[in-house]
Amino acid sequence: MDEQNAPRNQSGAPEPEALTWRDWAIPLIAIFLGFLYFAVFGIDACIKTSLLPGIGVTAFVWAFFAAVFVIFGKKVRRSMPGALLTAASLALSLSCGLWSDPLVTVANCFVILLVSAMAVFSLSGQASKSWRDIAVLPETVKLSVMALFTKISKPFDLAKRLRKENKGILGGILLGIVIAVPVLAAVIALLSSADQVFGGLFAGIGKWLNSRDIFTLLWHVVRALVLALFLCSGLYFIDGSVTKPSVTAPKPEKQVHNAALITLSLLLDAVYILFAGIQMEYLFGDVRPL
Repeated sequence: MDEQNAPRNQSGAPEPEALTWRDWAIPLIAIFLGFLYFAVFGIDACIKTSLLPGIGVTAFVWAFFAAVFVIFGKKVRRSMPGALLTAASLALSLSCGLWSDPLVTVANCFVILLVSAMAVFSLSGQASKSWRDIAVLPETVKLSVMALFTKISKPFDLAKRLRKENKGILGGILLGIVIAVPVLAAVIALLSSADQVFGGLFAGIGKWLNSRDIFTLLWHVVRALVLALFLCSGLYFIDGSVTKPSVTAPKPEKQVHNAALITLSLLLDAVYILFAGIQMEYLFGDVRPL
């Protein structure tokens, strides 16, 4: 639907496009991929963990293509070149995990990066050159640069729109978190006194936080979010049209209270689910009290 035919509000301006599940999924997927990259494939993961570098390549590439297919959904362009390039990318990454020679892994990473980009642009229908044409290389580089930078403001635009359309919801979420802090502290204390395994879990988290450098943790979060910003731009770019025009429905006036209660309930549910999971593992597994 073009701008002339789009629904208009009372002021005569076009109605904003309705938010779809992709608007919510793409930033979350990008954040997940950002943290996953540094967890299994970044320099720290290769040096400090027992995971072989090739396993990290395999995990990240497969997770990335899973995210791409989730975002594309039925919009994926089915073609033989796209299928072959995707299969080649997954096979090359899998070979890194099976035969993780460091030199072979490094060499494969450059090939996987190029082949994966060609596969994604072929699946999205944005590639105009055939994969057998040498001109596909500069086109892939051009599209990759555009993907990483042209949509980099999308997450911020989404945040601004959410703030305008859902003023009560954001305030309600913050209110729910503030209320949840003392409530969760009391609930966790009671559950910890009732179960040693559950109490030991939170004691272990406290010890782990005390043993970690807060600035190092902050740096790890910041670098993952920066990478997620570029990944988010790329995912928006290959998705093409993230939202569809539609008239947004008016929001109820009591959303602040609903959002606060929902936030509090979700946090409490997470604690109780964790407690129940530990109890099930303790009853039917081989877990002993700490």
